[in-house]
Amino acid sequence: MPADLARKAEKLNLYVLWFRHGLGLAIVLGLAAYQGFSHSQIGLTLRGWQPNALIGIGASALQLGFQRLFWRPYPLFNDNHKHLAAEPRANWILSQLFSVFAEELWLAFCVVSLIRAGHSSLLAILLPATVFGALHYPYRAGAIGTGVNGAISASLFLWRGSLLPSYLFHYMGNIACLYWACRGTASARRKSLGRTTLN
Repeated sequence: MPADLARKAEKLNLYVLWFRHGLGLAIVLGLAAYQGFSHSQIGLTLRGWQPNALIGIGASALQLGFQRLFWRPYPLFNDNHKHLAAEPRANWILSQLFSVFAEELWLAFCVVSLIRAGHSSLLAILLPATVFGALHYPYRAGAIGTGVNGAISASLFLWRGSLLPSYLFHYMGNIACLYWACRGTASARRKSLGRTTLN
């Protein structure tokens, strides 16, 4: 792709992501209203926000530890997130505030809908998590981790009845992915420069 066209495509992609998540959010809120769900039923409540925030931060810390363990030993997982290092960081971090909310609201809506339809809590967690992982199929092996994170998010929501812990878990995990991607790219660049110097 010519350089000018590639730059235009990247710029357009930023707007497409905002539009896609905005549309998804509008659809979920519309469906929730149509089915008669109250805001609190889909996790839009600040009740118990302090323990919920602590739970979300604690779950995020555990996730960060697992990311640290898996990042170096598994190059495939590493490769799946190389594109993150090339993203405009400020815009990406801001867009995540919105996109994570849309995704977590969708998960909560699915969980509540499945339970209301008479399905078990286990199915209400695993089915949306599987779909969530499948929607991230471009990450290849990373899609499995995304599905696992989706199951954790759904479990946190079901346990606490609030989006706050699952939102913090998801958002901070995504920010950590950006950090590892940037760190990995910087490390690869240093190694490449070292080889060039030796040659």
